Amino acid sequence: MLLVEEAFADEAAVLFPDLVTKLTAAETEDFWNNKAYAHLQDNVYDINVLNGLNVEYDMKVVLGQDTTNIKTKLAKAIDPSDAEPGIIQNRSKVFALAMSDVGITIIDPKGK
Repeated sequence: MLLVEEAFADEAAVLFPDLVTKLTAAETEDFWNNKAYAHLQDNVYDINVLNGLNVEYDMKVVLGQDTTNIKTKLAKAIDPSDAEPGIIQNRSKVFALAMSDVGITIIDPKGK
């Protein structure tokens, strides 16, 4: 799948009618979510951050220090919807999120 400007797609469809297929927005989303990016993980894990937070927590426990702040950091780090580094949602996997992130709007081709 190649996302291109409408004029480019129109010209390519005329020049290579047997090779180029213009998809509707719904077809594009279905292909993205269920074929092209279906193999990706739902979340992305920053192992260095997670291990660092875990080590910090363990050291504070061993030293008998207050763990309230580190527990808050850990809770945020393991929440994919939180912006805190650790575990984050893989926005490339979901078509609508990926298009929103790069500022692309999919339009239905004329005649479909």
